[in-house]
Amino acid sequence: MIRAAVAQGWGAPIAKACGMPFPDCNRCRRPESEELRKAWGCDAPTGRVVWRSSCPRCADAGVDCERCGGSGTAEHHRCPSAMLRKTPQYLQVKIDLLMRAYSHYDRRNVLPVAGAWLDQSRSFLAGVDLIDAERGFWERIRNDHDMREMERTKAQSQMSARQGRRR
Repeated sequence: MIRAAVAQGWGAPIAKACGMPFPDCNRCRRPESEELRKAWGCDAPTGRVVWRSSCPRCADAGVDCERCGGSGTAEHHRCPSAMLRKTPQYLQVKIDLLMRAYSHYDRRNVLPVAGAWLDQSRSFLAGVDLIDAERGFWERIRNDHDMREMERTKAQSQMSARQGRRR
């Protein structure tokens, strides 16, 4: 569920910037969006992949994994928001607290407990590792997109320059 929370927080803006389809709660909550809700798996799992994350078993290590088949990614057939809503309330609260604590740590270098890194709880440290890894997954998607766009732009400018010299 932490992966779904990271996808909701960091994956959605990256997917939007890269032109990738990603569930958008603002669009699917409209009364006329029943087909969109079905496509994104808001109410029930859908037959297509809605979003991807790093594999929970091999953590995108590129090894031969029975869960992901060595791809390093896990496919999800539900909207990340719907997945979080379906978790028990006590887990939703814990995930929310973890994401808030991570946000304070990431933005302001403020740890949840007084002291240094090793004074923090094991669960917080494990959560930070998981969130960092999942953010890295989304950052690689953005970097790959940026590299493809840069190569495309470079090829277009080279083609324009060649055509300009021929005249």
